Amino acid sequence: MRNNINPSFYYLRDLEKITINDREVPIDPARWNLGADKNGGMFVDTGTSISQFPADVYVQFRYIFRSEVKGMILDENPPEPFDTCYLADNNINWANFPVVRFYFKFNIIPLEARQQQVMILYRKKYCMGLRSSSHNFSVMGANVLQTFGLTFDIDAWWLTFSPDACE
Repeated sequence: MRNNINPSFYYLRDLEKITINDREVPIDPARWNLGADKNGGMFVDTGTSISQFPADVYVQFRYIFRSEVKGMILDENPPEPFDTCYLADNNINWANFPVVRFYFKFNIIPLEARQQQVMILYRKKYCMGLRSSSHNFSVMGANVLQTFGLTFDIDAWWLTFSPDACE
């Protein structure tokens, strides 16, 4: 869906839920609506690396994400702009990190962001590639979108995700 206030962005419609591994992040689905003021929802921004959620959504997401990470040491002093980083070693086991899935109303298969799409190696630390924002909208950034082919149908205002198209 497009927003006439920000026509260059594609907003994602009908996002119903997000899961981390198999745990649903408790967020009211109405939170994903664009809203009457056109300042809500979630849009795709391939020019932004780190995905963003409004602060209240992010706190819920981060809490579950951290609880699903296994066998990694949380860095007590993460580098900016991150707040959730784990100490890296040379023998990374990606299975220690959770998988994030975005479920849309009319899709049978969720958009799945695997561990390498969620975590960013930064200054010898594995950092969660999502962060809090002061805005009411969410941004799905380039790191989460890695390996997905994106097809923009400008006439129909339609965006199609093709999993594993860019591996």
